[in-house]
Amino acid sequence: MNLIKKEYKSEKKTNQYLQVLICFILGFPTIQGGLITLFRSVIVMPLKLDSVIAYTLYLAVIFLSIKSIFNRIKLDTIILLLVLTISYIISLLIEVQEFSLQMGMELLFGFIVYTVTRALRSYDNLINYLNITSILIILSVIIMFILFPTEEVTINSYSQTFGYAILPAVIISFNAFMNNRSMLQIIYFVASFVLVIIAGARGPFVISILFIMIRCFQGIKSIGEGRKVSLTLIVFSIFVFMSIIFMSKIEDVITTNSFQDYNRILEMLKKDELLEDEGRNSLKSKSIALIWDHPFGMGLGQERVALSDIHKEAVGNYPHNFFLEIFIQYGWILGFTITVSLLYFMFISFFKNKNVTTKNIWLMFFFIGFLPLMFSGSYINWPLFWLFLGLTVNIIHENKLVRKN
Repeated sequence: MNLIKKEYKSEKKTNQYLQVLICFILGFPTIQGGLITLFRSVIVMPLKLDSVIAYTLYLAVIFLSIKSIFNRIKLDTIILLLVLTISYIISLLIEVQEFSLQMGMELLFGFIVYTVTRALRSYDNLINYLNITSILIILSVIIMFILFPTEEVTINSYSQTFGYAILPAVIISFNAFMNNRSMLQIIYFVASFVLVIIAGARGPFVISILFIMIRCFQGIKSIGEGRKVSLTLIVFSIFVFMSIIFMSKIEDVITTNSFQDYNRILEMLKKDELLEDEGRNSLKSKSIALIWDHPFGMGLGQERVALSDIHKEAVGNYPHNFFLEIFIQYGWILGFTITVSLLYFMFISFFKNKNVTTKNIWLMFFFIGFLPLMFSGSYINWPLFWLFLGLTVNIIHENKLVRKN
């Protein structure tokens, strides 16, 4: 009996370390950036000691979790490693690019993130840890982009980095409010949402709006207690009412704190141009042309060179769409197989999932880890996609165990 209790305690502690590690993966780049900016702006630390402190904490959590991560490696993890390795080798055989080494490192890191997430066995404290992470992200973004902005930040009219850095805080804080109906959480949400608007990047803004709409619908649909629904509606009614009354002052505050006293999101909303983007539309049409020209695929990363050759505008040399990127790289047959498989996995993980906690976590990471790839970026260098993928496979595996039991 004592041995069983010991094993249970050890298992619980290991899962806590893994949950903390997930939060490190999610927020570490932003939080580390905030800490380093604060230290270097206020205190001069020798030999980059601030970076050493930040990475020491990260490595300590990895060290405490590493044994369990290796012990919990599954067949799908090995298959993914083989697929990524073969894909990368084929890409090198097609043509070695100047970014090939960096791409290989990004794929390796993505695989590690997937492996860590697949080792997770319980989610009992994960939402609480995510809530703490979101607060640290808000503070870090304020430090980096509002209090001590660099010259690179201040000369641009908007910042994708800023927008996607604060996006997890918007998603997590609003989810926390929907779960707890806490006024403190609504304050965190409002602060993070205002920061998204100040950032001026339309992707994070649109994703935030979509999450708010879906989470509200999900909350009202799933809650049977009229009191909680009424409280949510009352709080949001007050929030909307106050926003309308103080709209001009809110707009002044946002514009004053935005890049170059100009806010891209507010201007797009005024001109009804939020969803118009000729640059991205042009990239997508040229990506589709590349798919038709290469039915067997171009290989990993090769589309970046092709798009940069035919698309001279400074909007990024990747498709800005996850599914187009997969089809360009893997061709019609493999691309279709990967796309359908992923959509099926996502459908099972959310719509067939009876566990409210994991369903809630999955929805947050869908908006944090997957949906941004429909607006910008590449899955190759977006670690949160691999976190989302690992979580999706975890939930499918758990649902199978539940059905068996």
